[in-house]
Amino acid sequence: MNFKETAKTIINLVGGQENIISLTYCVTRLRFELKDQSKANIKELEDTDGVIVIGIVSTDMLFQIIIGTEVAHVYDEIINQTTLINKNTKSSTKKMNPFKTALDLLINGINPIIPLFMISGVLTALLTVLKLTGILQEDSSTYIVLSAIQTSIFFFLPIFIANAVALKLNTNPYLAMALATVLVSTSINGVEGLGLFGVGVPTVTYSNSILPIIMAVWFMSFIEKKTEKYINEKIRFIIQPVFLIVITLSVTLFIFGPLGTWVGNGLGYIFDFIGNTVGYWLVIPLTAIIYPFLIISGTAGFMIPIIFTNLAELGYDPLISPIGQAADMAVAGATLAIALRAHKTQVKQLAFATGTSALLGVTEPANYGVLMKYKRPYVATAIGGGLGGLFAGIFGLRTYALTSSIIGLPAYIAGENPMGNFYVACGTVAISFGVSFLISYFYSLTPENNPKNGMLDTFKVFAPITGKVIPLSEVNDRVFSSESIGKGIAIKPKSNVLVAPFDAIVTTLFPTNHAIGLTTEDGLELLIHIGIDTVNLNGKWFNPKIKAGEKVTAGQTLIEFDYEEIEKEGYDNVVMFIVTNTDDYKNVITVDAKDIKVNELMLSIEIKEAS
Repeated sequence: MNFKETAKTIINLVGGQENIISLTYCVTRLRFELKDQSKANIKELEDTDGVIVIGIVSTDMLFQIIIGTEVAHVYDEIINQTTLINKNTKSSTKKMNPFKTALDLLINGINPIIPLFMISGVLTALLTVLKLTGILQEDSSTYIVLSAIQTSIFFFLPIFIANAVALKLNTNPYLAMALATVLVSTSINGVEGLGLFGVGVPTVTYSNSILPIIMAVWFMSFIEKKTEKYINEKIRFIIQPVFLIVITLSVTLFIFGPLGTWVGNGLGYIFDFIGNTVGYWLVIPLTAIIYPFLIISGTAGFMIPIIFTNLAELGYDPLISPIGQAADMAVAGATLAIALRAHKTQVKQLAFATGTSALLGVTEPANYGVLMKYKRPYVATAIGGGLGGLFAGIFGLRTYALTSSIIGLPAYIAGENPMGNFYVACGTVAISFGVSFLISYFYSLTPENNPKNGMLDTFKVFAPITGKVIPLSEVNDRVFSSESIGKGIAIKPKSNVLVAPFDAIVTTLFPTNHAIGLTTEDGLELLIHIGIDTVNLNGKWFNPKIKAGEKVTAGQTLIEFDYEEIEKEGYDNVVMFIVTNTDDYKNVITVDAKDIKVNELMLSIEIKEAS
């Protein structure tokens, strides 16, 4: 990817820098807050050459462009080409209800630091393996240093979140981090018997927490804007920071800290209730079925605080992480099956790369780059994820570190029955991945096999017009008869109406209306050319009923043309149907008949075996 050109194009197509309120990014996506989302040109973003955009999610809150794992480079280039980092913008001019505002802060506070959680999960798994194999002892210096990386990320979590939320709210990130540092200090964090201004302070553990610091930074941003006009400009630099820290810290100690604890305890009670009544065996598989769609919509980030709450309150997560583990492995299985079955080189490469990424716990590239394009593989992810989730729920899988990747499996070796928990994790992964892979591979859920069109490895094309069949080699045009642009068939028409032979997108409609290009969602490209040299008619006798870019369904009228008048004008009116990407297929077989009617078999296109 040319990051500079990609960044430049994205800036222009989201409406220019003046349309950007704020920009953040997470593992795979750029998150824009735009003044006017209607100015963003989604179609051009997805279609522009050189801009690798896997997908776009547009909501009331954010305009999200999924780039893939190279998103950080694109983000850096956008910052370099704009003044966004220095621009004193307001957080938003939009009015959002309190729930959306809270969800927005929660997602934007968590997503930028997800790579830190991945570091922690991988290190937890690595240390577990090193300890079990005897390579490292827990009291060794190397073990202690590596363990410190993993534990410190979670202990100082409020500091990282404070920075992300402050950037989102356009308040001073250093003041926000200073506030978080005070909260996790040994003087306050979990200390009993504290008092402030003669009033007792509730005992709260702020390390590993999320909600208190999000509420605190929001409050600090709020009072900063409210008090700015009342503090003299000459002393504001000195007075305001002290005022903000003292007031926000006081409110946090008395209100936000306890409130966050109560919310955490409440969630703990809810999960206990779910486990003891409804049962995780039911909730986990049902949620695993829809989890890929939560990832696509961007709302899955809202579940991460629940994981932390469970880890803090219960010491493990019995719900969200097992859901993610089952669903992510199902996505990996379906995508890698496509990589094996696909006959197009570009599909193979993309599916293999994104499927491998899903195995490592990052599924957005697979969802947007492969599965959303072909849709049917989601049947495989639903069944695989559901069955894997059912296994995890029945046997009580527990997660002790934030991980949903294949390399994080050793992190499950923990708890009262460490090896038993590990075996359940392995079973969950095996079922989710294996079932999804097999269904995607064998039941024609890959891009090259459409079960609606006949045999498993053959795509059948039915005649869209009635007439006399003519071998392509016999048409009076050397380009077509030589099959230099692809194999196909020709029909001497006995009807003035040409319909769509299958569901497709009209990729091309020539200005003279004598030729139409169709592309199926499975990648079959069919050129329909009416007559020979009829381009010279400049559209006379042709009446198209569709336009380029339009989706059409099988049997829908594409064009009406007067084949008799065309012949009277001195032109051959034969209609040719050419598979322009013939090389992508094993063979293109024409029907052995002299005459053909609409909806009778015209072409059988054999799928190449996976190489």
